[in-house]
Amino acid sequence: MQKLNLDFEGENIQVLAEKINGQLWFYYKGKTFCYELEKRSSRKSSQKDLNPEDILAPMPGKILKLGFKKGDTVQAGDVVVVMEAMKMEYNLEAKISGTIEVLNCAVNDQVSKDQVLVKIKEES
Repeated sequence: MQKLNLDFEGENIQVLAEKINGQLWFYYKGKTFCYELEKRSSRKSSQKDLNPEDILAPMPGKILKLGFKKGDTVQAGDVVVVMEAMKMEYNLEAKISGTIEVLNCAVNDQVSKDQVLVKIKEES
């Protein structure tokens, strides 16, 4: 997270900001705002997209809740991990249906951006 000085409606303000998955999130005076950035092709982001079995931390944060345990079956769209970052909760969903093969986090763990939290073995 970075502190940024912005000119907003003629007033100089300071916000906390973080870029996450093509979006710029701002925290200012107890409120969180999101700005959609233009999509740009990059090798790094396209490699992440090739691994739908991995659930990655979108930013540094703390694990609040695990919806499943190793060996459980999940469906695409199920909330597998709830994490807190920038004073907000984020629901991290399974992109595919399958079985949780690896669980690399526990409740109250501090995680880093792009850390693999869960690996799902796709149903055949």
